[in-house]
Amino acid sequence: MDITAVLIGLVAGGVIAYLLFNLSNKAYRVSKTDYEALTAAFNETNTQLKVSEDRLSSQQQAYATLTVKFEAREKEISNRQDEINVLKQKIAEDTANNKALTDKLIAQKEEIIEIRKTSQLHFE
Repeated sequence: MDITAVLIGLVAGGVIAYLLFNLSNKAYRVSKTDYEALTAAFNETNTQLKVSEDRLSSQQQAYATLTVKFEAREKEISNRQDEINVLKQKIAEDTANNKALTDKLIAQKEEIIEIRKTSQLHFE
């Protein structure tokens, strides 16, 4: 009877061990169709990643080019603004000079008129 109990214990232990091994093996194994589907999805995602990286790289290059052009335009605008300010200053100076010369001309005209009146009175 002792051998029977040992044999029953061994058989029961073997069955339990087989069931545990089989269940744990299935838990860590992936079926071939699932593996192929996951591999295809990974490859597609990887391809999309490469395309996105290429697109990002080209957009970064375009951004760098546009940034350089923008900075050049800003510098050009700044230079033009400086030229405009210099020209405005020159216009202001010329306007003031013109006003002074106009006032001087009017004064000289009045002086000539006075001299003419005085000379007419002397020669009459």
